[in-house]
This record gives sequence, structure tokens and C-alpha cells, in this order.
Amino acid sequence: MIPATAPRYQFDGVLVDPVAFRATRAGQPLTLEPRAFHLLLYLVENPNRLITKEELIQSVWSGAFVTDNALTRVIAQLRRELGDNPKSPRYIETIPTQGYRFLATVEIAPAPAAPKPAPSAPPPARRLPRLPLAISAALLLAAGAFLAGRQTNPISPTNLQTLQFTTGEGLQLGAAFSPDGNTLAYASDKSGRFELYIRPLTPGAREIPLTSDGLMNIMPAWSPDGRWIAYHSAALNALRLIPATGGTPRTLSDFGLEPAWAPDSQRLVFRSGVYLSPVTADFGSLRASRLFLVNLSGGAPTPITDLPLGHGGHTSPCWSSGSNSVYFLTASSLTATTLWRLPMDRPSQPEPLHRANSQTWFSLACAPGGRDLYLSSATPAFEFSISRLSTGAPAALPQPILQTGLLVPRNLAVSSTGKLAYTLMALSSNLHRLPLDPATGLPSGPPTELTRETGTRVTLPTFSPDGSLVAYNARRLGVQSDIYVVPSTGGEPEQITTNPAPEVMPNWLADSRTLVFTRKSGNSASLVKVSVGDARTTELTPLVHGPNMARVSPTGDRFLFQSWASGHLGLYLSGMEQQPPLRLTPPNLDIGYASWSPNGARIAAELFENDFTHLIVLDAKGGPLRRLTRVPGQSWPNSWAPDNDRIAIAGQRNGLWGLYSISASTGKEVTLLPPALARGFVRYPGWSPRGDSLVYERAEARGNLFILDLP
Repeated sequence: MIPATAPRYQFDGVLVDPVAFRATRAGQPLTLEPRAFHLLLYLVENPNRLITKEELIQSVWSGAFVTDNALTRVIAQLRRELGDNPKSPRYIETIPTQGYRFLATVEIAPAPAAPKPAPSAPPPARRLPRLPLAISAALLLAAGAFLAGRQTNPISPTNLQTLQFTTGEGLQLGAAFSPDGNTLAYASDKSGRFELYIRPLTPGAREIPLTSDGLMNIMPAWSPDGRWIAYHSAALNALRLIPATGGTPRTLSDFGLEPAWAPDSQRLVFRSGVYLSPVTADFGSLRASRLFLVNLSGGAPTPITDLPLGHGGHTSPCWSSGSNSVYFLTASSLTATTLWRLPMDRPSQPEPLHRANSQTWFSLACAPGGRDLYLSSATPAFEFSISRLSTGAPAALPQPILQTGLLVPRNLAVSSTGKLAYTLMALSSNLHRLPLDPATGLPSGPPTELTRETGTRVTLPTFSPDGSLVAYNARRLGVQSDIYVVPSTGGEPEQITTNPAPEVMPNWLADSRTLVFTRKSGNSASLVKVSVGDARTTELTPLVHGPNMARVSPTGDRFLFQSWASGHLGLYLSGMEQQPPLRLTPPNLDIGYASWSPNGARIAAELFENDFTHLIVLDAKGGPLRRLTRVPGQSWPNSWAPDNDRIAIAGQRNGLWGLYSISASTGKEVTLLPPALARGFVRYPGWSPRGDSLVYERAEARGNLFILDLP
């Protein structure tokens, strides 16, 4: 705790005020997360001496388990806000392998003038209830040290009781209450695949398996009459139905996710699209989705929303019995969202209710028989909460009822007895290295971890042409996205970019010391070059066709990008000089997300076909396409082998992600890493130019179910 009499510090126009818990330069506040402020305060309290990494972690993180990367990230944020250059520091000097030294001359600032007394002051608002910390050790470890000591935002007084309902080490998700509110249905990956279970809320009650077919069964929805549970099978990509007492499932629709029951228990509303994984990056829909209605008595599903409607796909439907309306969100991944109401007596006239301006909504639940809605929310800094909205008050805004910090609340469900169930997830993402035999391209040993981050998305790895380094994107809490490099055999990562704007998709040039990446700014973007040696950046060309992630050719003179400008996703080729791009793909197909062969002669890309993606190959000069995959699922190319023939892809098969190589000349597919991780994914395999390894992202979610008594 910071004492009320703590002095203020100043250096070079920067004022650090511990009591006000803020730092300013020339009166303008610096944007610092709490850890960064505590770190800055410790540095200015201890200037001009070596402060070891261990001392900083002990003082700022209170000795919690964090890696050096967490400290490096916060140091990078401080440098960015102070305008400091790590190569020629004015303020924070790095002492290699040891720690840091604060170089500026620090003075005690004069005390602020005493404020005039206010005539009266309202009582302080109570803070949001904190979640119980009786979460599994694995969950807390994945969340890192950020959870400890986080502040919650003041709101109206509440007194919420929260119970941890499951205690598994994996992932339990997708709750649905029975009509009487006494039993919960949910999915768990304890068997290695997601299956459905039911369990009474009575303490000590036994869990009962509902499915055991290995078909990745998720998203249960209990019918109001108590007879049925509808759910999604990720392996079949189908909407299915099973008696609530157990029995043989049947398929209602050969597509469909997120089922929600009508009050008559005879109809279901659901959304189109495909399930990718429970990880945060896969919230929303891969492509534009819409809502459908299906009858238990049979017949084909019928659409009840049209495209486009607001932004992105139509997701998270819930049917309110009180107003006979379907509420839903328009969303695409973690981007801007809008809440809609669809009156079922006039379904062609959906009404926009609210747009999330400063946060994103990604899960929605209707309270039975009432007008309250519950939403999961995320801020741009990836801090999560649950909010309540009263639809009976047209001007009402969602009000936070529970802050969950770094832990993600998903799959909300409300009971008839006034309880809210939700899954609380911790997410992890790191790069792994799979050794390969250069002669055969087959695995020659088990995977090993290349990075060890917490609270970070680590993705899009790519090898330098000499094979010595791997560049990648890292998105940390409070930071959009930066580019890092790490030795390909392991070692300490180095942050290359520190611009506040998102910087993504690193591409190496032939010298193995220069990277070209996409820098996004609002709705515009540009290609930027950076030297790994001195971090100097140079803007190369604006991306006038939208903020797409460009793939630069091996020769560095051209780049590929995708665009929806024609109404279909198309793949385009452009030179570095501004000129009309060349469309490489037919105008009636959706194709994008390309990667170059090492010699620049061929291109691998994704063909979108209904809910699935397939691998295609085409000549870099244009011409006919060659399709290499036809299996249901996803086939996402990312890199080529040194032989200019084999393509490394991440493939989703039967609801699980694995790594594969596919020959561009023969179409032969070889499994490199079998699908196994139900609660996450492996993606973006980068093939070493030496042919001796793949580096890829491995992401997973762990979490349990909680039940909260609503006021």
C-alpha cells in the first residue's frame, strides 16, 4: 500500500505521483498499466544503481511466479511511454543478464497545493466483488501474476455469492440449466474429447455422462419442457439432439452452432458457421454467419436474418420468453459488436439496441421470463467482465456486475432460480519447435517449447532465410501487437518494434537482418521495414486496399494481400511502388491468406467453401488453380519446405487441430503432429530453410464452471 504522505518524484519534465497513482509529462498523463507504474516508481526511488531482475520481480510482482519476459514487456512499455531508446538509453539502461539501472537525475517534487474543501462528499462506491481464488493451480499459472492485486472498477453496491462448480484440470464449458434450475449440463474435455455431462447443483451430487461418442460435443441447450438437450458436434459440424435422461442422439441439421430454444420447446434458433476452438482468438465467426430456425418435427432450417447486418457474423442468440424475441450479437472475432433484438412476430425487422464502443461483447444470455440480458465483455486491453442490461429501459446501458481480470467469462446461462453460470478460462499461447529429418521431412523427435510467455498471444512465426532466427507477433495485455525475434534453437526473445499501433505479419528479407511488416492505424495500414540490429523503421508503401496482412516475396519486391473489394475474397499481387494490383484468383471464388514458395514461383492459399477451407496452389504469375484438399474441416497454409514442393499447413480434422505437409506436385498429405488438443489448437507452422524443424503456435484454454447468485 502506498502511504498518503509518499513524496512525488520528477525528472526531465516527468512527474511521478504515487498517491494519485499516475505519471505525467508536461501535465499530460502517461499510459501505464498498474505493473508499469509500480516498476517506474521503484526505478525512480532507486536511481543510478544496478537493480537486479530478481529484486524487481520481488518488489513489483511481490515474488509471484513470472518469467523474465513479463519484466521485459513492462520495461518495453515504460521505454515507449518515456520515449527511451534501449540502444542509447536516457532513462533505463539494460545491464545484460543482470538487470537495469535508472540513469536520470531524480528530484523530490514540491507538494501539491491543498485542495479547497468540498461542501459535502458522497460515500465511496463499493467495488465489484472479486472472484474466489479457489481456481485450479494450472488456471492461475496460465493467468500469470497479473490477477494478484488487480483493481476493480467502482459500481453500485452488490453482494454476489460465487461458487466454483467444477474443479477439472482441463476445460469445462458451455453451461445450460434444467428448467427447474437444479441441474447443470455442460461439456468437458476430461476424456480427451469434449463430451456432455449433467450434474445436480446439490453438494456432493454425482456427475452423469450424457454422451461418449468422441464427436467433440459442446454448447448444450436444455429445452424449457426439460425433455431435450440440443448441442453442437464439432466433429460432424452438426446440430444434434439427445434426451435429457440420456439415449441415442439424432441430427437436426447438418450445420449449426449455439442453439437456443423457443419457449414452446418445439423450435430452435442457431447460427451458421464453423467451430474453430475455445481460445479467445476464435470468438465470433470465421466468415459472415446468420441465424436459422429449425423445428423438432422435421424440415430444413430456414434463415431468419440476412447479410449484411451491422458488422460481421450474427452470434450468441438467446430467446426471451418474456418478449418472444431473439436477442443476438453481430461480431467478428474480438472487434466492435452490436446487440440486436429480433421480434419473432416480425422477424424481418431486427432492431439494433446498443453498440459496444469502448469494449467488445462476445457471449449473451437471456434471463428466463424476464427482461434482463447478461453479456461477457472485453476491453481493448483484454480485461474481462460480466454485465447486465435491462431491456425494459430503452436508454439503459449494460452495467458491470463482476470483473474477472485476465480470466475470460464465456458461455453464460441464467436459471429460473436466479443463478448465473459461466466458464472462467485462462488462455496460454507459445511457440513450439518440432524437429524434422531434413531428408524425409518427418518428425525426428518430440516438440519442445521455444517461448515461455504468460498472458500473451504468441503467433505467426517465420524463419530468417539463414535459419538462425524466428520472428513472430506477440500481443500482450494493454499492447496491440509487437514483433519479436528469438534464436531458432531457443534463447531470450528480443523485442523489435514498440510502436503503439498494431504491427503484424513479419516477413524476412534475404539478408536475414531486415523485417517487413504491416502497421495498422485505424482503417488504414502500411508496409514498414525494420532493421533487427538497431530497430530503425522505414515506411515502404501504404496499403491502399485496406489493413491486410501482406506477405512479401522472397526477393522483397512484391507482396500478396487479400481483399473483399469485389464482394468475394480475392488474392492480389502488388509491387512495392503504388500501382494497380493484379488479381490472381477468379472473381467468383473466396481465396486468401497466401504464402510464397522459397523460390517465389508458386503460392499456396486458402479456398473458402461453405464452412470449410481447402488448400490450393497457383503460379505466382497467375493461371489455373490446383486444389489439394477436399476433406471437411480447415486447411490453413503457412510456409513451404526448402524443396519448393511440400507445404506446411495447420489442419482441423473432426474438430481437432494438427500439423500436416502436403506435396504441391502429388497432393500427398503427411501427418507431422497428430490432432490431440481438444481445448486449443496448433497453427501457423513455419518450415525452417534448413529443413530441420517446424516452429508453430500452440494455444490452449483451461477453465472451470462457476455459479453466481444474482441479486
